[in-house]
Amino acid sequence: MRTTRPPALRRLIASACLLATLATVGAARAQESFNWSTQAGIASLDPAAAGDSATRNVLLNVYESLVRQDRQSQIEPELAVSWTALSPTVLRFKLRPGVRFHGGEAFTAKDVVFSYKRSTSPSSDIRGKLRAIKDVRAVDDLTVDIEGFRPNPILLNDVAWLPVFSEEWATRNGAAVPADNRRTGTENHASRHANGTGPFKVAAYETDVKVELERNPQWWDRRSDNLKTATLLPIKSASTRVAALLSGRVDLIAPLPPQDEARVNATPGYTTVRVPEARVVYLGFDQAREVLINSSVKDRNPFKDVRVRRAFSRVIDTPLLQRTVMRGVAEPVDVLIPRGVVGWDPSFAERPPVDLALARQLLAEAGYPNGFSVTLDCPTEGIMNAEQLCVAVAGMLGKVGIQVNLAMQPVALHVGKLARKETSFFLHSWGTNLDAQGTMDMIMSTPNPAGGFGLWNVGSYSNEALDRQMRAAGAEMDPARRRQMVVEALRRFREDVGAIPLHQQVLLYGVSKKVQFSPRVDDAIQLRWVTVK
Repeated sequence: MRTTRPPALRRLIASACLLATLATVGAARAQESFNWSTQAGIASLDPAAAGDSATRNVLLNVYESLVRQDRQSQIEPELAVSWTALSPTVLRFKLRPGVRFHGGEAFTAKDVVFSYKRSTSPSSDIRGKLRAIKDVRAVDDLTVDIEGFRPNPILLNDVAWLPVFSEEWATRNGAAVPADNRRTGTENHASRHANGTGPFKVAAYETDVKVELERNPQWWDRRSDNLKTATLLPIKSASTRVAALLSGRVDLIAPLPPQDEARVNATPGYTTVRVPEARVVYLGFDQAREVLINSSVKDRNPFKDVRVRRAFSRVIDTPLLQRTVMRGVAEPVDVLIPRGVVGWDPSFAERPPVDLALARQLLAEAGYPNGFSVTLDCPTEGIMNAEQLCVAVAGMLGKVGIQVNLAMQPVALHVGKLARKETSFFLHSWGTNLDAQGTMDMIMSTPNPAGGFGLWNVGSYSNEALDRQMRAAGAEMDPARRRQMVVEALRRFREDVGAIPLHQQVLLYGVSKKVQFSPRVDDAIQLRWVTVK
């Protein structure tokens, strides 16, 4: 069973593969060290406790699932060797024999069943990613059946989100369920210790300081890297991160600030790589509270009125943001999915022009002829040039009487605030799994924690008719019909201004020429594809 990707997505993935030299050295000797730096550190060593991309992209090297994405983002076997459909809603997976966890425990079907229950528990940060799975059952030691709630054309994409834990290890160490790290800040043994089956083991972890990984010599798969160790060194300051690259302290940084691209390319021994990321940066509104928590309006919620949301959208000059703040390292979008994803339509690259007169008219009609004030929550890292984006947006909205007070905070605090919905107006981003369904279910759906929908719909946007449309698209097996249903759903959300997309993020790497790696559109650094000369 394989997934056919649309031509635009195939081109996007091909560009990612061509923009960097691919590692082709075969089973190289493990002798080299690799250091890389990102804006933010990981939130936990437990992939079920923190589903953010910064955490997931590191722990993909430690924990594995039944299936994974290859270099072209096609689904391929991982801890499963094969799968067959028993019915329209049930897949049977044959598991890989002889696999052991880093702690020595044997991998069996009971670990898959346990991991599903663990990752769908109330404290899990990824339970929404597994919302389409109804049950996981062990048939024998090396066979499991995974049942969906309904026919699902992208069920394997959801299965790829399931990190497999050792039931024996987790239970023995009091980590049978993930700590609610995101919302309460609590921890358990799995928060600071790891025991996966992947190509690398965790050797050391210091919050926001480093994650040191070491080669797993017992890994089951053939590998093409030559790494003995790999260390993530998070550096929040963009200038310090660039200095770390050019001084040789690290071998790769992401993101590279656009203003430093020419400098890095001009430095002997270094180069840059651009890859369109499957991620959209957007502005969101609190559309649930009767009164906003951070606004001068004390008798109602302005964002419940679509005229106010539409006014904001006609003030924010996204092409200008892309040219100036992002320096061209961004792609225009007017929906919450990037180019190439199933459901993308060429019309989604077009934004209505800025119209200050119309915006003032809409605000006056809504009862705000003189505007109002509101706080914009903004992360200091995690989104490329986030602070500059927020400052620019504030200036644009000021032209129609909207006074924006900026609340800048580190990404961990920012995401925690969003998870608790303690915000009125916010900057955020969302990465897809190369299909629009995840975005529709997690961001655009009415919040329904029990059903696993709308778990990251921070503003609590709600449209029951759209919910029905998106659920129908999620169960439609005909690709052409499903694509049209997704396009219509995205258009409805856009018309309702459920959020304001700013741009599709483009990944910009700074890298030593001694490093060979395969960049992915989801920003993951797969260490099994990295070699150091």
